[in-house]
Amino acid sequence: MESKALWAKRAEERFREIVRYGRYLANDHMALFLLIVLGAGGFYYQRWLENMPDTFPADGVIAALFAFLAARGSVITFFRAPDRVFLLPLEAKMGPYLIRCFLFSAGLNAAVLFFFAIAALPLHLRAGGTGTFFFAFFLTVLVMKAANLAVRWFMDHEAGPESRLFDFLIRFFANGAAFYYFLKGQYLFFAAVLAVFFLYSAYFWKRQKGKGLPWERLIENEERRMQAFFRLANMATDVPDLAAGIRRRRWLDPLLRRIPYGRDSAFRYLTARTFFRSGDYFPLYLRLTGIGILLNLIVSDFRFSALLSLFFLFGTGYQLLDLRRHHEAVLWLDLYPLPEEKKAEALLHLLGVLLSAQAACFAAVPFLRGDWQYGLLWLGGSALFLLWFLRFYCRGRLAKRKDRDWGKR
Repeated sequence: MESKALWAKRAEERFREIVRYGRYLANDHMALFLLIVLGAGGFYYQRWLENMPDTFPADGVIAALFAFLAARGSVITFFRAPDRVFLLPLEAKMGPYLIRCFLFSAGLNAAVLFFFAIAALPLHLRAGGTGTFFFAFFLTVLVMKAANLAVRWFMDHEAGPESRLFDFLIRFFANGAAFYYFLKGQYLFFAAVLAVFFLYSAYFWKRQKGKGLPWERLIENEERRMQAFFRLANMATDVPDLAAGIRRRRWLDPLLRRIPYGRDSAFRYLTARTFFRSGDYFPLYLRLTGIGILLNLIVSDFRFSALLSLFFLFGTGYQLLDLRRHHEAVLWLDLYPLPEEKKAEALLHLLGVLLSAQAACFAAVPFLRGDWQYGLLWLGGSALFLLWFLRFYCRGRLAKRKDRDWGKR
């Protein structure tokens, strides 16, 4: 099979896989909730723009946003684990395949950048910019995104995650400086940053020139990308291809010791340890909490801030609810001399603790600003939301899941 035909076949298979699981996400409650939040977010975003202070650093925010979007991501290759054996002899003929991979990745990222550009355009216009100038800025972002993908491709030949993290930070700050100088009209500094960036790119291009493809790294990138999608799809349906990773995280053991020792706490201990050690549950919780706090610090409108906080509470609880499926293939748990309801109680208890801590972190923002009234109001509102979410929404989904499992038996 020619490399062009192989790419078309792989792309079609990936597209079918995404559509297969994506339709379950589209039919789930998360899609409806996202539509509501996007609509309300757009409304409050427009309200905020009308009252935006003249001192707000709009150019800096836009530059930082697109710097991150340009630096993240890698080339989508559709490679699989057996390719390191079966495609290795054909590596010299993979040029057309890899070119299509790069063009596809650039096109997909361009669509994502266009969405964020539409969102950032009103902010740019409110700060005194023009649509024509922003269009020129967007074209610059597209060129820089393509350059970032090329540098990431070169960096995949380097060993060690530290070098890739260092490379991401360098490209992030270089992108940010270039975009900021472009928005400010300081084209001499913009050209200087671009020159340094392309010298940096040429250095790594020269380092990897003549080397073979880093099959292990490219396959790892694809597996990580698909596992992220599978984890998202697994919230709405069973995904057989989902693989779970394990990390020790010994420093979290003191939190587990707070769970009382005893027979009735067996599932509670198991669920908490699963949260801390398995997959990406704990990092996901930290990321969503950190992003929620950051957005609450940026947004001054209490209503919009409360809406964002509810969105993050729902999103966190919705994704952590996937813990109920983590041990369903382990038959040894059926030997526990405990009623089945203990599993649901343990999960709901863990979600209650985690979401209450997250809500308290969000409430700390208005308290730090001295807005005690808003802080107390948010605490009361989040308590009502968590009461509904845990007692009705989560219990309903767990009951539906239980009925479906018994139907299979």
